[in-house]
Amino acid sequence: MQHDGKTLTKEQREKG
Repeated sequence: MQHDGKTLTKEQREKG
Protein backbone atom coordinates (compact mmCIF):
# COMPACT_ATOMS: atom_id res chain seq x y z
CA MET A 1 0.00 0.00 0.00
CA GLN A 2 1.48 3.31 -1.08
CA HIS A 3 0.75 6.47 0.80
CA ASP A 4 0.57 9.05 -1.98
CA GLY A 5 -1.43 12.24 -2.30
CA LYS A 6 -2.67 11.09 -5.70
CA THR A 7 -4.13 7.89 -4.28
CA LEU A 8 -5.75 9.76 -1.42
CA THR A 9 -7.18 12.38 -3.74
CA LYS A 10 -8.48 9.75 -6.15
CA GLU A 11 -10.17 7.75 -3.38
CA GLN A 12 -11.59 10.90 -1.80
CA ARG A 13 -12.78 12.19 -5.18
CA GLU A 14 -14.52 8.91 -5.98
CA LYS A 15 -16.15 8.85 -2.55
CA GLY A 16 -16.93 12.57 -2.64
